[in-house]
Amino acid sequence: MELIIYILRWWMYFIVTVFVLFLTPILFANLYDLLKHKKKYTKKLLISFYVLVLCTTVVATTNIITSENVWASNAVLISNPWALAALLEAYFAFLTFYIWVFYKENSVIAKILWFLFIITLGNIAIAVYMLIQISRWQENEGIEKLVSRI
Repeated sequence: MELIIYILRWWMYFIVTVFVLFLTPILFANLYDLLKHKKKYTKKLLISFYVLVLCTTVVATTNIITSENVWASNAVLISNPWALAALLEAYFAFLTFYIWVFYKENSVIAKILWFLFIITLGNIAIAVYMLIQISRWQENEGIEKLVSRI
């Protein structure tokens, strides 16, 4: 079983490395166009970024879960002031993002489910939410359509 986990972990590292090597040049090459308000590459750039975030966080989370007991490490985490500060900062960032989700979603059920997903899965849920929103968005509608309820 350990061999399978080891192979899966290195396979995920390989996939993330490939994404980073191929997507990073795309991100930076198109950043200038995005900043100049040219909508030609905006959707591709955003999708590339959130796929990178999703893959990286899935690999990091899988690595931690397969390498140590998450519940046993909580005592160590809480006793370290830097770790506690980073954890609080992350959860406040999740709540800040959720405020926008709360505004954007019309359904009460969707608001509740996304709250649970964001609080439990963090950046994985945020990346999935953004990929869903970006896939529904047409670039010719303008960035306002992506970030608002319209």
